[in-house]
Amino acid sequence: MEYVRADKRMNPSHISLYLAYFHLWNVFRFPEEFFVSRNEVMEVAKIGSPTTYHRNLKELDRWHYLKYTPSKTRYKGSRIQMYNFCTSTVQPVNLQSPKNELSTGHEVVPNINIKKHNKHYKRRRPKNKNSLVLFFKGNGGNEKQALKFFNYYERLGWCTADEKKIKDWQGLALKWMAGEGRKGRENYLHIENEKDYSKPL
Repeated sequence: MEYVRADKRMNPSHISLYLAYFHLWNVFRFPEEFFVSRNEVMEVAKIGSPTTYHRNLKELDRWHYLKYTPSKTRYKGSRIQMYNFCTSTVQPVNLQSPKNELSTGHEVVPNINIKKHNKHYKRRRPKNKNSLVLFFKGNGGNEKQALKFFNYYERLGWCTADEKKIKDWQGLALKWMAGEGRKGRENYLHIENEKDYSKPL
């Protein structure tokens, strides 16, 4: 926020958008990169115009507050990488230069052991439904999938079908979105998935 205060280019919508991304980065436990849904971020940032959203996002990327990689398909969110401004004693934002661009005194990833950090924060169950929905939307899923996932494992007490405690719900959620987590669970009527309709009843 010290850099934001000194940066005359930043307006309230830039700050709101940056804080929305920082919030999502926090929700996802500070990964090296994460995927986002434009509508979700606009809602968190209180930005009503897609034009304003895209303009501010591209400017934050150009000014090196974050790294934005647009999605090439509508079925997957855009990729975001957050810069960590606390990994160097060199001032990251060169506010004295004519172009007011960033120097190379910062790193893209946090100055912590990401794998150790993520392992420490793996939870048996999501913090709440909202964080679960955000996780699904940020990884190409949707709210309906998220609620199905939540209700299914809530009934099981956040254990697997063979009654083993879940150690990493996020990994399980990714499998669920890929369709692997639902195999064999929704065939309630015990019917064949592939039927031969040429056979008489």
